[in-house]
Amino acid sequence: MKPILTILTASAIALFTAPITLGNPLSGSPVARDDSAQICLQACWFEKPDCAEDWHAVKQGGCWTCCQSPSPSPSVCSRLCVPTPPFCPDGWSDEQFGECWTCCKDE
Repeated sequence: MKPILTILTASAIALFTAPITLGNPLSGSPVARDDSAQICLQACWFEKPDCAEDWHAVKQGGCWTCCQSPSPSPSVCSRLCVPTPPFCPDGWSDEQFGECWTCCKDE
């Protein structure tokens, strides 16, 4: 019985602390990045948390969570979603959004 409780507890922790993407998912053709889309932890704290470097606290409803800070300059990104860094053309760089890698070009 104890191993099952351990597995259920670990699964619950993984589920509630996994990053989620708020906004439009990536999927196929070039599009300007939506700066309102944020990658946030799927966690709910009642008090403002101390977030890791390059992350900031955001209040969503009655919960606080940590979201990645936006990049300093806007980019145009392909809607490609691959599990490993892709080969990008000259002037483009690979970027990771959650579990997806794609190619982005700074404007």
